[in-house]
Amino acid sequence: MTELPVAADLDVGALSRVFDKVTNSYKLLFFQALLNQVQSNSGSDGDVRISLREIGIEMLARAWYPYVYFRLSFGLQDQISKLLDGLVFQVGSQARAGNANTQKRLRNAIDRQWQQLGGGSLLRYVPCRLLTPFFSEDLRGVSDAKRNVLMADLSRKRFERRKPLYRLEKDAIHLTIHPGWAHYLNANYKIVEGWARWHWLRYLQKKNPSVPAIAEKLSPPAKREALEGHRKFWAGFIQQQRLLCLYSKVPLDPSNFALDHFVPWSFVCHDRPWNLIPVSPQANASKGNMLPHRKYIPIFVKSHAQALRVGQGLVGQQAWRQFLEPYITDLHLSEGALQDVGKLQRAYKNTLDPLFTLARQMGFASGWKAD
Repeated sequence: MTELPVAADLDVGALSRVFDKVTNSYKLLFFQALLNQVQSNSGSDGDVRISLREIGIEMLARAWYPYVYFRLSFGLQDQISKLLDGLVFQVGSQARAGNANTQKRLRNAIDRQWQQLGGGSLLRYVPCRLLTPFFSEDLRGVSDAKRNVLMADLSRKRFERRKPLYRLEKDAIHLTIHPGWAHYLNANYKIVEGWARWHWLRYLQKKNPSVPAIAEKLSPPAKREALEGHRKFWAGFIQQQRLLCLYSKVPLDPSNFALDHFVPWSFVCHDRPWNLIPVSPQANASKGNMLPHRKYIPIFVKSHAQALRVGQGLVGQQAWRQFLEPYITDLHLSEGALQDVGKLQRAYKNTLDPLFTLARQMGFASGWKAD
């Protein structure tokens, strides 16, 4: 875990305890949203005053990608997922899911629907509760019902002497970052961000113990790795071997085909060659991030068996070794066993069955068939 830098005049120990005993996503998302707002105001003179609603919008925007796009669970009792279930927002093309324009549209949609979603409920407790470590002595023996009012009051009265992370303004719709903390967070932004993301990752791993690649699902999908090497391989294969689209059965054109992630990319978050298959652009667009019907699995495996049998002649020796490695490591087969269709089918079954089951349990639509 990343250690927070010390500061002589700030209670960094209190900051390091803000995620103690976390039972839902609120504190984790609130702090990350707050950190984002502080950085956005890093060039401002004077006090950094932030709208609580802006923090709430940022919380939902940050939660949208892991919950809606990647379908991670936040836990049965977490209310943020329920708010996001009511949000009306279409991401459009999967390729544009993580770009700046999509993220801006997402925040605008949340802002427009804030009242309808009941966004204010996000901010009922967490702005006060995040300050608990800064006033732990003052709160000793205070009933839970009285803590919010007391912490808000303490954050204002002891702002200069105790130096909490922020004070909650009397208007109940703003907070003001302590100048010392504003400087600290901006000066150590990357470290503090990494520390907060580590806690967020640990929380999501606990709630999704069997899900692959959770570290890749915390935030908007990064620009996808280019598939040109894979496209070149399959284009050469299609030129040499007549290949039909796995789904639509139309002959594939080596100069005009799409590479489909058989198990959706938004679930596996990788471009391993054993999960890629050339298909028609129309079928690829129609399938999107759905799980295909299981009837396609035998043909899918057969296509890979053919590719593994003749592929070495299509690329150089080094490229071929790189192509084979994911099959060997992920399917747990030796290079020789890759040439055995029966062993390859069993290896794919052992790999795909749990992936299909878990993806379906997470809410990925299944059983997709071409028209």
